[in-house]
Amino acid sequence: MGSLYKQFTQKAINNFDDFHVAVLDIFKLVSHGGRKRRTKKRRLVISKKVKPSKLDDVTMITGIVSPAAAMAAKRAGENVPQLKLIKLIPDVIFVPTVTIMAIVSAKLSRRMYLK
Repeated sequence: MGSLYKQFTQKAINNFDDFHVAVLDIFKLVSHGGRKRRTKKRRLVISKKVKPSKLDDVTMITGIVSPAAAMAAKRAGENVPQLKLIKLIPDVIFVPTVTIMAIVSAKLSRRMYLK
């Protein structure tokens, strides 16, 4: 049997609290993929090397406005004979894709404009 099964069955589970702790340990093991948590040294290295992106007003406004604009554009495009294929794309795929593309293009155009 797998190590997950062994870990769960080898613990002494006598009451609900022991069971709860055992289940939480399994969830912790599954969420980390069986690996140990990152050490402090590795966290420091990652925090020095990775530079998080700053959120500006343009990105925020683009992220708020673009889903509504994507839905409006899709509804308008469904009535245009040349764009009848838009009806085949589900809203669940169309709206996030257009939103991400709008945010990326806003970030890239802002970077190009500022340089």
